[in-house]
Amino acid sequence: MRELFEAVLPDAEIEAFAEELGVVKRQRKLDVVTFTRAAVISANTPSGGMQADALRAYSESGAPRVARSSFYQRFDESFERLMGRLAERAMELARLEKVDLPGILGGVKDWRIVDSSTVKVRDALKADLPGTGDYAALKVHQTEVDPVFWTTPIFAF
Repeated sequence: MRELFEAVLPDAEIEAFAEELGVVKRQRKLDVVTFTRAAVISANTPSGGMQADALRAYSESGAPRVARSSFYQRFDESFERLMGRLAERAMELARLEKVDLPGILGGVKDWRIVDSSTVKVRDALKADLPGTGDYAALKVHQTEVDPVFWTTPIFAF
């Protein structure tokens, strides 16, 4: 995991972007590289990437201790721009990778993305639209229809 982070989010680039985008104006106690990686790691925690998770990951990394308020103040517009820049860079790197789809998927060049959600509706519709529990529901499927990511809902009853 560490090697992956260092390849996709190298220390020097995080530091350079952070300085360029105003995340770091002068040297402080907070380690911007560890802070950034803690924010990325915490984004996939069960509680949905709360700042408290990022603080916990930061503290557990052995980075210098900082006041909670000082840590939380760093989640500002300049940090948002930094994360956007790093996400763009990570996507550029991912696009450079050779697609490795063995066997029957070897010739795939495009994907159609489908997602779905179940939406509860009025109980009066329970007979016509039974859900999986004791309620009425619709299952809504959404699919990508063009590269601009417009989506079209498809309703399943």
